[in-house]
Amino acid sequence: MLLKIRPMVHNDLSGVLYIESLCLKNCWSIESYAILIENSYSVCKVAELESTIVGYITGLYSLDTGDIYNMAVRPEFQQKGIGKVLLNNEIDEFYAKKVAKLFIEVRKSNTVAFNLYKEVGFSTISLRKNYYTNPIEDALIMIFVMNSHKKMSV
Repeated sequence: MLLKIRPMVHNDLSGVLYIESLCLKNCWSIESYAILIENSYSVCKVAELESTIVGYITGLYSLDTGDIYNMAVRPEFQQKGIGKVLLNNEIDEFYAKKVAKLFIEVRKSNTVAFNLYKEVGFSTISLRKNYYTNPIEDALIMIFVMNSHKKMSV
């Protein structure tokens, strides 16, 4: 099976929301995603296997700074490298848009995501107390600096 990474479009939103409901504790509305993908400064992608959306990633940039907002992979496809491919593809696109620094927040308890971000080059810069709800939890703030970035996606 060939994994395809492509820009997120409106027809993808039901699949994105389904994945989000399976994976994340605080879900966005379909309206929020619709507004985000229409923003010319957004970088929103889906991962497809045989026409089925199995993961997604969203972000936004302004000037030389970017933020990754959400990323998830369907549970039955996790631990197969799809999240890493999505993340590397997102980093490559931010780099092409001249973003110098990329930020992401991660639940302190989400060691799988934290380890993935660290593996691709993010480092922890601070802690945001009680950032998340449902349940209340601290966020680790991580940064990726593009100064020595080499294209990582396939």
